[in-house]
Amino acid sequence: LFGGFFLNIESLPWYVSWLQYTSLFRFSFQALMQNEFRGLNFTCSEADAHKWVERLDESTRAHVEEFIHLLPCPVPNGETHLERLKLDTIDMWTALGWLLFYFVAFRALAFAALRWRTSKMLQGEGRGAIQPKAKPDGAKLKGQ
Repeated sequence: LFGGFFLNIESLPWYVSWLQYTSLFRFSFQALMQNEFRGLNFTCSEADAHKWVERLDESTRAHVEEFIHLLPCPVPNGETHLERLKLDTIDMWTALGWLLFYFVAFRALAFAALRWRTSKMLQGEGRGAIQPKAKPDGAKLKGQ
């Protein structure tokens, strides 16, 4: 939801807009879209323009048809597409850097959590603590 795939990031309310920076999907989607669209140029034929005009309502179509030859391609290049989706705020390598940061941070958090849990278990605290094995009756201790 906060990755920019379903909602435009700028359309988020201010009180939840900070959550976009915690979304792994935001940075991966942004890097993927920039990889695909950066440096790409589109060409539009007259048939494409007429198909677009056909989808307009009658009153708008009447105004547009007389100027159809002046209309540029709706999306002339990949940069325009990225700007419209608001995915041009950071470049692909910065997005990949953030993904690497999250990877390392989550690994470190998991390691710290496992280390903390293991130390609690070895100290005999908490559920699942390791208990020393009881000696069977009549077993001799070392040195006897």
